[in-house]
Amino acid sequence: MKNRISICSFLLALALTILVSISAQAQAFDPLRISGPVTAYTPSDCGKNGSISIAGQTLVIAAGADVVFFDTMQVINSSGFLANANVISEVWQIVGTGRTIGVYLDPQNRIRLQAVAGINTTSTRALDITGAVSEFIAATATTAGSIRVHGLNFAIAPGSTVPAAVSTNLVRVIGTFNSTNQLTITTVGDPYRKLSICGAPANYRSTGGFEVGDVNAFDATGPIAGSVGFNASPATPFNPLGSTGGYFQCDESVEVMTVDGAANIVVAPNFNMRQQISKDVNACFDLNIDAFGWMSSGSQKVGGTGNRVSGILESNVLAATMFPTTLNETAQRGSVRIGGVTFTVASGNKVTTIGGPVVGDSACLVPVVSEGQTAAFLVGQQSPPRTGQMINGSILTKGVCIP
Repeated sequence: MKNRISICSFLLALALTILVSISAQAQAFDPLRISGPVTAYTPSDCGKNGSISIAGQTLVIAAGADVVFFDTMQVINSSGFLANANVISEVWQIVGTGRTIGVYLDPQNRIRLQAVAGINTTSTRALDITGAVSEFIAATATTAGSIRVHGLNFAIAPGSTVPAAVSTNLVRVIGTFNSTNQLTITTVGDPYRKLSICGAPANYRSTGGFEVGDVNAFDATGPIAGSVGFNASPATPFNPLGSTGGYFQCDESVEVMTVDGAANIVVAPNFNMRQQISKDVNACFDLNIDAFGWMSSGSQKVGGTGNRVSGILESNVLAATMFPTTLNETAQRGSVRIGGVTFTVASGNKVTTIGGPVVGDSACLVPVVSEGQTAAFLVGQQSPPRTGQMINGSILTKGVCIP
């Protein structure tokens, strides 16, 4: 009888823990972009951790998380001819070369999700990391210093000064490594770009490699759901809006909110807003956008409705040519990037600017989007869809949006 009571008590406590984890909004995992020589690399699989040593740091790759690299190699294409293609690198191709990865780290410093595909980069040795600074020793003209961010220790090169006050709060540290993996810090600042959006979200869904949705109560907000499959399609870099393939993979789904302007805002792992966002229901949201352009901790639904986007303007690109001068409409679309998120302008259309906003200005974007519109095209050719993309009538104004 005592054993039965103990088991029941354990199950009750477990159920309460699960309910709490579902209702609480978790702290998003921190983004890390790092480049440098890879001196050791052991891939993980769905049941065993791996590891990678890069730029003097050794990171655990959590079981179920893929960290892949790509090299250009000759392959036989579908027509039977030799052609160059990006294929997943073997371990022997990676160790001893310079590489860049973009990943999310959990509180135990494990890689839990790869956001940017690993590439070959021998000329760039950069660091871009978000996390709390728990230790800082300033460098002098002749001696190295050190900084501990997200539990990772980085040596600071002699003579390097930190450009901003180091805080124990969450910060974003950007710098470059020298040949001995000592860091010159160029920026210490706010880890998030601010973006305010009012409108009716077109969608909020789970997507990604071997996506199984949010069905695992034991991992209510994380990206890993404990499922495994094999995708034999041609391998491509991890893309939360596409798929990985050509090898065994665990579920690596993430959540994505789609808003007017065909903007897909990916949600950082271990964070979600699914209970605050309803498809086609007009509302206002204050979002924190991290270094990868993904929605992160502190994002929230706020009062109000409308149709506007407010943030710092990062680019305003006109289409290079007017469609349909070629069959490739995608290359002829413009875009507006604001607050870390890109909004697409349909080909043959443009956004009207008022007040001369330039990159770095606070700006207000009022999108007008197509509803099922397709491009005028040649008879017999498929018409590229423009649903959700911005069309004539969209306005970009210098200054913050006025409700």
